[in-house]
Amino acid sequence: MSMQNTASVQKHRARMKANGYYRIEVTIGGGMVDQARDLAKRKRWPLWYVVEKAIEAYVATDTTGNGK
Repeated sequence: MSMQNTASVQKHRARMKANGYYRIEVTIGGGMVDQARDLAKRKRWPLWYVVEKAIEAYVATDTTGNGK
């Protein structure tokens, strides 16, 4: 990645963070990734949107009260 691209990425990430978004890195099974990609393709959604909706659904169903 060139210095120009690096600066551009850093600027983009700073802008996203300023707007209340955070970057996380997770490792999940390949089959789950494939399913998420397939769903995103069928729905014509970006992959990040599918992941965000899945996390929202999981947190919403947390009956322990720890996820809210």
